[in-house]
Amino acid sequence: MEKIILYGNDGDELKSLLIRAFSSLRKIRYFQNNIPSGLYGGGEKTLCLLDYTCPFFPEPSPCLFLFKRAALSFGGMKLPSCYLPVLESGNTPAANMLAHTGGSAVLCGMSPRDTLSLSSTGFPHSMVSIQRDLRTVDNRILEPSEIPVTLSAPAPEYPLLAACAALLLSGPVKERGLYL
Repeated sequence: MEKIILYGNDGDELKSLLIRAFSSLRKIRYFQNNIPSGLYGGGEKTLCLLDYTCPFFPEPSPCLFLFKRAALSFGGMKLPSCYLPVLESGNTPAANMLAHTGGSAVLCGMSPRDTLSLSSTGFPHSMVSIQRDLRTVDNRILEPSEIPVTLSAPAPEYPLLAACAALLLSGPVKERGLYL
């Protein structure tokens, strides 16, 4: 079973986008602070979406670790090296948590140093830009490119980029782009 971990205290924008994005591809088992809180979508594969407001790491296995905007640093705890972190550039508490791990992270934002950026925005169509090689959870390499994104509802910049990162890093990209 694939897993994505969300960490932080802010609203449900990112959670809602992830459920919308993945529900047509996989069955989603949603847990909030280890309490089963929903079952969404269909499909043969199951995605476990774990949403934490406090630092807790389930048994380490390769997965995406998405920081919400309001992620608090947690006193010297380090992410397991098998987690692939995704964070908003400028999220200092999240960056501090990764400072001594030695691993790579996917930065999302509008600066040239970010891994993922938006090259055009709008509703219902946007374009996400992969600005440098990106290694996925299963060790595939995504090369720099632009990918069309079709939105079912308007979305703020970082939740949109983080949801796109989750889709790109966890499975093959469809020829027609991403759907959120």
